Amino acid sequence: MKKYLKLSFTAIGIFTSLLIQKVDAYTSPYNSAKVAYAINFCANEYGIFNDAESFNNINRYMKNNHNMEPWQVYNLTQRKGFWKETYAIVTKMGGCKKIAQDLQDRINAQARGFSGLKDSLNNDYLYKLD
Repeated sequence: MKKYLKLSFTAIGIFTSLLIQKVDAYTSPYNSAKVAYAINFCANEYGIFNDAESFNNINRYMKNNHNMEPWQVYNLTQRKGFWKETYAIVTKMGGCKKIAQDLQDRINAQARGFSGLKDSLNNDYLYKLD
């Protein structure tokens, strides 16, 4: 169970670390949602997360970073062009294969045991926010 929790927190950390223009993703809930959906879609396609895990990852990320409830996140996805723009992000990031490989590499590189659990609630280091 602890490994699953750590994996979920790692996925949340990955959302914006893959972006080149990370400032834009942090300031706009709309852009954050596009990135979150793009990464979780690819993780789901490559079997890293199932549908429920991806859904929870996205909602947890949006709640933690933009104080948004799931229904608000859903409303963002209903904006015209959301899915087309999300697909463009996947393409810009190098495609699902590259996103999934980077995600898997970062998951494998995470600390285990007590040192890994220590940062489970404060995972800014995963976002490369230095």
